[in-house]
Amino acid sequence: MIFIIELYTIVTMNWLFITPIVLDYCAYPIGRTIYDSTLRHTNEFIRVPRKPIYLVLDNVYDTYNIGSIFRIADSIGVSKIIICGIGVTPPNNKIRKASVGSCQTVEWEYFEKTSDAIDALRKIPDMTICALEQDKNSVPFHNCLLHYPYTIVLGNESSGVSKSVLESCDKIIEIPMYGVCNSLNVMISSAIALYHLEHTMM
Repeated sequence: MIFIIELYTIVTMNWLFITPIVLDYCAYPIGRTIYDSTLRHTNEFIRVPRKPIYLVLDNVYDTYNIGSIFRIADSIGVSKIIICGIGVTPPNNKIRKASVGSCQTVEWEYFEKTSDAIDALRKIPDMTICALEQDKNSVPFHNCLLHYPYTIVLGNESSGVSKSVLESCDKIIEIPMYGVCNSLNVMISSAIALYHLEHTMM
């Protein structure tokens, strides 16, 4: 039996407490083998179940966003994050902190060009590539039904998903905005969309 444990650091009254919290467990380890760098010297591996979901970060550059997306991806069981363009990759201390260590449990890959990443994902049978972006051709995310396997493309914090990448996607979904601001942070958007899509799968 494998227990998945996260260490929470609590600082209070000048005392430091590090508390282990059991997040989940697998009675029968299944799924993809993931290398945990904390076990590097013992050559051990951990195995956790993963879903056929992929995330492509199209020039997402903020390390806090990237780390937070790793944490979201781990929580929902994403198979792989593909970082493209100007995005920073692990190992990176800011990403590690924002991800609360999830950058060591979610598989990732880097492509200089987002188009090359999408071409690689197309090789997976029945793959659907879906961009999360505001566009004239987009549909509200709650009206979108996807099947496994699928990929969500997330765009740059300022310019969003590039036009050429949008043109290569099968679907474009967006989160409707009803207030003054016209968009949400990329990591918040990813959490909303992913959890809704997984809810529809259930």
